[in-house]
Amino acid sequence: MNEYTVEEREELIDTLNTKDDTLRLIYRINTGEEGKFERELYDICEGLIREEDRNGVDYKAITFFFWEDGMPVGQVAALASLTYAAGGFWESAMESVGETEPMKLVVDFNRYAE
Repeated sequence: MNEYTVEEREELIDTLNTKDDTLRLIYRINTGEEGKFERELYDICEGLIREEDRNGVDYKAITFFFWEDGMPVGQVAALASLTYAAGGFWESAMESVGETEPMKLVVDFNRYAE
């Protein structure tokens, strides 16, 4: 797999949940080249998920935004985003605290980094 660069890793903590604080992560990634295929994006995400798990980070959702080399990361629409969360939905992080819905990685192309 070709190289990529994590341009930013952001932690969002929602303290409004009455059960626990909820940590959601955002990665902004430069793919390092044009034309990455969906499988390559999944591989990058799966590697970063494994790294977060090895480090013992207690997150409820992670969204990965991807830009190609030469694109201003975070300033134009991302080419793709992949979200790892309960049922594959970022919004489910708050609802799924303490629930058992399985984590799922889903892709969405041409997303804005929110």
